[in-house]
Amino acid sequence: MKSLKSLLMCTVAFGVSAQVAFAQESKTVKTENKVATATAVKAKASKPALSETESLRKELDLVKKQIAQLKKTDTQLKATDQVNQAGVIVTAAEVLKTEAEVAASKRTLKSGQSLVRLGDSNVFFGMGGRVKLDVAHYPKSGPNPKTSGNYLDPKTIGLDGSDLANNKNNTDMTAQNSRVNFYSLAETAHGDLESRVTFDFLGAQNSGHSFNSTPSTNYGLRARSIYVDYCGFRLGQDDTNFFTGDFAGYSFDNYGVNVPLRRPQVRYTHELTKGLNASVSIEKPNSDYVTRHLAFSGNNTFGKSTTPDATLRLRYDHDLGFVSLSGIYRRISVDVPTGSTVPGSAAVPVLGGATTREKFTSHKNGFGGALMGSVKVYGDMVRLFGYVIAGQGISNLVMDGGTSAYLQYTLTTDVVGAGVEDAASISNLARWKNDLGLVKVLSGSVGVEFKFNENWKFVTSGIMTTLKYPSNAAVSKSLTDQLNKNVNRVFANVVYSPSKQLDLVLEVMHAQRKTLKGKIHVDGAAGDIAYSGTKGKATQITASAVYKFNY
Repeated sequence: MKSLKSLLMCTVAFGVSAQVAFAQESKTVKTENKVATATAVKAKASKPALSETESLRKELDLVKKQIAQLKKTDTQLKATDQVNQAGVIVTAAEVLKTEAEVAASKRTLKSGQSLVRLGDSNVFFGMGGRVKLDVAHYPKSGPNPKTSGNYLDPKTIGLDGSDLANNKNNTDMTAQNSRVNFYSLAETAHGDLESRVTFDFLGAQNSGHSFNSTPSTNYGLRARSIYVDYCGFRLGQDDTNFFTGDFAGYSFDNYGVNVPLRRPQVRYTHELTKGLNASVSIEKPNSDYVTRHLAFSGNNTFGKSTTPDATLRLRYDHDLGFVSLSGIYRRISVDVPTGSTVPGSAAVPVLGGATTREKFTSHKNGFGGALMGSVKVYGDMVRLFGYVIAGQGISNLVMDGGTSAYLQYTLTTDVVGAGVEDAASISNLARWKNDLGLVKVLSGSVGVEFKFNENWKFVTSGIMTTLKYPSNAAVSKSLTDQLNKNVNRVFANVVYSPSKQLDLVLEVMHAQRKTLKGKIHVDGAAGDIAYSGTKGKATQITASAVYKFNY
């Protein structure tokens, strides 16, 4: 019984345990099924996510590869850039070296002329100039072919009633005023040594030129300027230091307007302060003696230059223009030795039948002053310019001033006709003496330049010159028409410049002169002869083409 009870209890316990175990196993199975189901669901749900991640990873890998390639490319570019930069630096150095070499092979003068080094030397050379053709028309009167060649000289234009004045509608053409310039510069331990040589083609004037003949076109080369500049000194031939050449460019009539006097000289220029220069010079005096008396007829060898002309000039240059103040001193002398033969003595003896001159010596001091300048009054568009020159014994240095700086008084033994002694003339001998009378001159000019643009400009100017002769002057009869009391001229031009090298010009100039009025003692005449003063006038119309070149 006891064993059965124990068996029943074991059976119950086993059943309960089995039931419990089954329940637990079922629970476990359910749990595992739930877990499996959840895992399957989760796996099913995560499958697309894993696919996107893989895609992103692939894209990321691709981006990484691109970045790596870019870095590689960047490295290559940086290396190339460094090489290029090095090349640029080398190239820049080569350019600078080349520019330095080019700069060292060239020089530029103050005038703007470019010079080129000759080989490996310290010498530079350049050349330039112009080709100029002038076509001139004279509606009334014209140039005097004996004294003026083929340009209009106002101080010698035909007087009213003369054959020259009656000539009308004459035309001339010339290229003689073309020029060639040569420049050089040598570098030295004490500064630059510069030189200039300028030629034109006015060396051979038209021989026998008249309005009824064909003028010659055989132009002769003529030196205008030949000088060297060194350490402030100028040695050679150039425009006189008494004038300034600035005015030469205002007129295109380079024959008879604004022509500076060129003279051999020694000049020294010193800069006093910025823009202000002082210059002094000694210059060859002009041949001043011109026959004024039959006793000297045919001989101008007795004019003597005891000293060279001396000049002093102060000039101030500014962006607006310049002003120049200058002075000149000259010693004028004539020395006729005793016993010199009178030209044509067989036909024209001196008083008393003598055939030799009396000794005649005279010295006079000539002097003068000049004020010149130009100023811009409206930017570069309007420029005023002008000058005033005054003095005595300098008239042959002044444009339109005449050919002689003085007149000779009559000798104490006057010549009257062909050996005829005139009582009236002899009675007047007491008021004549051996002497020289200096001619006084006053000349002034004023003008204006309008520059509309780089291609067009207009210039107009007037020049007035007045001469005063010594009282009781005696002259040869043939020279009385050369004693001008005043000479005036006006000109205007229009300039068209299609380029910097070419100027096309139309210029009109009108000039007139009036001879001395009053009594003048004339050789061969009984006493004085009264002159009422005769006028003469002429017009010149010129068309010019000017081509400028520089090398």
